[in-house]
Amino acid sequence: SSFAYTDTDRDGVYTAEIAGPQTEGEYEVITLIKYSDPKLGAKEMRLITVVDPEGYVFEKIGAQEARVNTAKVSMFKVSNDENVKSSKLWNAQDFNQENPQITDETGKYSFLVPEGEYYITVEASGYKMYKGDTFKVQEGNGVHANIELVRANSWLWTFADWRVVMILILGVSLIINFWNERRLIKELRENNSFNRINNN
Repeated sequence: SSFAYTDTDRDGVYTAEIAGPQTEGEYEVITLIKYSDPKLGAKEMRLITVVDPEGYVFEKIGAQEARVNTAKVSMFKVSNDENVKSSKLWNAQDFNQENPQITDETGKYSFLVPEGEYYITVEASGYKMYKGDTFKVQEGNGVHANIELVRANSWLWTFADWRVVMILILGVSLIINFWNERRLIKELRENNSFNRINNN
């Protein structure tokens, strides 16, 4: 897309509002300056900008990360009314956004908020609820921190890999087999005793 720089307050500083792409990556912004003096000609400036508009929700599995889908990410606005701090769910509809947001299979979420103090909560089935620290946003920056969730029964998930499950199944099978064998031997002994009594 193209855009024009303007100097509305005539202070000699030209600015432009750019609608940034939503897809993360590196983008080149080319500025073409055309001077009013034809002797100066034109000048071209190139700038590479990095777009990383989204954070994601994940859990650590060993040295790997797994994205968490269907997590509910909520943004809360903190206000100081008469020196008493209070918070409420940030009204994202006024800024054409959703709050809370539900993550997809990529675990991604993103908020673009005005200046102020905020904190984030994340809720997902099977995980402990996450509540982040309060942070300040200046000049309407994006909020896209990566958030790690912890399993509600993390000790169970630490041990419940396929090898441990197989060992448990094998152990239970051996116990059942041992119990059945003892019962069979007991029945055979009782039958032999009964046959001896009848023979006598």
